[in-house]
Amino acid sequence: MLSTSWMPLPTCASGYAVGVLIGDKLHLNPVHAVVQLRPSKRNLKEREKARGTIKEAEKTTWDRKGYWRGCLNYHLKNVLELGFLRLSQLPLEERVRTRLLEGPPIHRFDALKHLALDNSADEIIRVLQIHAQLVQGLWVPKSSLVYGTNSGVEVLVRNFVLYEFTKGILIKKSVFGRRPEFLKAATPALKSLAVERPDLNDWKLKVHPDKKFENLYGDVVREKQATWECLGKQINDVLPGGRNRPTMKNPLNPNADIPALPSGDKPTSSSLLRTSMSEEIREALPKVLQEVFRTCKVCSFQQIRQGLRKLGVSKSYPPKGAPRNAITASIDVFDAPQEEIQAVINQVAVNIHGVYVLKSSPDNPQYDTLRKVVIDLFMAEGPSAKLKKASVTEAAKLQLNRDITNVEFLKLM
Repeated sequence: MLSTSWMPLPTCASGYAVGVLIGDKLHLNPVHAVVQLRPSKRNLKEREKARGTIKEAEKTTWDRKGYWRGCLNYHLKNVLELGFLRLSQLPLEERVRTRLLEGPPIHRFDALKHLALDNSADEIIRVLQIHAQLVQGLWVPKSSLVYGTNSGVEVLVRNFVLYEFTKGILIKKSVFGRRPEFLKAATPALKSLAVERPDLNDWKLKVHPDKKFENLYGDVVREKQATWECLGKQINDVLPGGRNRPTMKNPLNPNADIPALPSGDKPTSSSLLRTSMSEEIREALPKVLQEVFRTCKVCSFQQIRQGLRKLGVSKSYPPKGAPRNAITASIDVFDAPQEEIQAVINQVAVNIHGVYVLKSSPDNPQYDTLRKVVIDLFMAEGPSAKLKKASVTEAAKLQLNRDITNVEFLKLM
């Protein structure tokens, strides 16, 4: 049995503090007094008097269990803190990647922020978009990260499951059609992300949607929705079939049918499973996109793809000294997954209600702060927004603390 004994610190020991390590910061709390817990034999004496009463024996056993449970919890806490310390010493991208791989299958943004207390939310989101998918405001590791490859049936069916969860927290078993092998292939992903409800014949997402993230970062949500639409179409293209094969409803178009996954381990149209972009292409693509936006200042995703293709074809035989890696990027980018192209576009451009504009003007970068004000106004006003000069002037004065000139306004608009 543990009992407390009061032990005030002597004056000479008043310099003690308790340190708590959070990330790479040490928080110190001064200690004014100490309370110790010491073993007491009072319960043993009472038990001797009671001659081994069962009730007293149970009480003693409970105390012993509670004591050891406390010790175990203390050591477990130390182990977790050491693991967290090890993680905090890694670069940001490696921290996020490790957490996605070794942690739970679904993550809330508020929890992930504790991995990088000294980094901004934008920096964390940028890294997350490389290694994770956004589903219902929650971050889920990309299939390529989970399986170590960007092709194969496992990747295909997991992406299909994730895509279905972007439309709601429930997946009916009927979406897998009448092909049990397709449902069997998807079961590992479903068990990881959801709870099966046999009575209702569906699967329910394990974690409630993160509405807070969706409200705070609406632009990120809209960008990822566009990415999912592209990926959804790609998934449907990869699911092959024939006239006599059973079909299931197309998630993008309820009136159309797409074939169920055929029997066998691999899809027959394996060429449609894209490969990841190389680092060289990933680095070159932002420069190529700048050229695309010089021709078309406001582009849809399809226009960007067409611009990349046109640029690649028109410069197939570049003059001497032309940046070959940029031209190669504009040609080879079509072998990469839509989500990877989307991620690179998001580095240089912003999605305003389905169309993209550059974050920074290549011709007038000195007006970029005002450019951001106008972009924010368009995003806040809605798809059919019509901005008046007075609105832009007022918003600029509030955010930039100055009046804008007519030259600035006309150049930007």
